[in-house]
Amino acid sequence: MQIAVTAKKMELSPEIRSYAEEKIGRLEKYLDGIMEANILLRLEKHRAIAEATLHAKHADFSGKEDNDDLYAAIDGLSDKLERQVKRYREKRSRRETGRRANGYLPDEPSFSGEQLNRMIVKSKQFD
Repeated sequence: MQIAVTAKKMELSPEIRSYAEEKIGRLEKYLDGIMEANILLRLEKHRAIAEATLHAKHADFSGKEDNDDLYAAIDGLSDKLERQVKRYREKRSRRETGRRANGYLPDEPSFSGEQLNRMIVKSKQFD
């Protein structure tokens, strides 16, 4: 996963950059298809704001968190994104399990005659 960290209205220290990369990098253990992450850190008045967008194979995830402390904002952002990724993964798993139970996806790669009959939705015959 490629992680890009940018900062606005503040100087980005190596400690903050590595902390943000580590927290967002942990999301890869929940979903393998995450290709890139863009993290934006900025200060506005007395608030620290952390925003991120994750680009995966079949979905995009985004989140925004603000707090008095920049580290706390990064923590909150990673928690939000983690919930989104887990929810997406569970939803995909439920769909696949349902399709498998209804006979649309076979359990094993070989098809039996009964599975093929259940998979055929409509057939026509002409004289």
